[in-house]
Amino acid sequence: MNGASEHGTGLPLQSIAHDLWAAATQSLPIQPSARELGNDVDAAYQVQDLLTLKSIWAGAAVSGHKVTSHRDLPCFGVLFDAMHHAGPDPLDCGHLIRPRVQVGVGFVVGEDLTGRSIDPTSAASVVSAVVPVVEVVDSRIATDSLEQVDVVADNAGAARYVVGDLSPAPDLEQPLSARLERDGKPAADDGPPIRPTNAFAWLTGSLRALGLPLLAGELVLVGELTRSLPGADADWTGSLAGIGDVTVTTRLAAASWRRSHPNTRSYA
Repeated sequence: MNGASEHGTGLPLQSIAHDLWAAATQSLPIQPSARELGNDVDAAYQVQDLLTLKSIWAGAAVSGHKVTSHRDLPCFGVLFDAMHHAGPDPLDCGHLIRPRVQVGVGFVVGEDLTGRSIDPTSAASVVSAVVPVVEVVDSRIATDSLEQVDVVADNAGAARYVVGDLSPAPDLEQPLSARLERDGKPAADDGPPIRPTNAFAWLTGSLRALGLPLLAGELVLVGELTRSLPGADADWTGSLAGIGDVTVTTRLAAASWRRSHPNTRSYA
């Protein structure tokens, strides 16, 4: 982590991180970070670093990273153990601000890649397995007109994810065909033609440049393989051709999911 707390212009990045943390914990959106950060993506990643530290201090453990894009520009966020929803209980999105559901693919890292940059053709050799993922993204920012710095500072929208069964890595050089079903009916098909190995390789290079680790057993989630849909109460199934399916319900039952856990927030 960069550990920096102030922007080059003297702007206190800690205040932006504080506002985003408060937005996540209180379910109240804030104004865009771009109003204060301009186009400084490096400063936005410093805000993300501060939020990561807050989550770790609150008891969270890093479980991996996610890669997404905004206006065709890649960016990444941090995944935490409490974002991972497992088991038959409904996934409670009620405390999120603007949840949206989409399909992604998860790469299980097979060896320690800290300090290494992997090219796309080598990605398959360092991935031990792949999984289909239903991802719930969230935005803690009160606008639909987000800038790159908004997405980065907001941890790339990372909120919740559900994974399916492990599968041997298929031909990772080709775009994956994905589908999202809502209540048993097709709701969203393939999104932008993302080659997951390109995204994986970009992430390893970015983490290396920032001095951040990528450890064996962690998950690299490449999202946006389908359009995202509003996270209304429904039964969701994400499908990846040649890999498998994963199903989750957001229809709430009487028992809530870990609502009292200190990490049950959009960052951790």
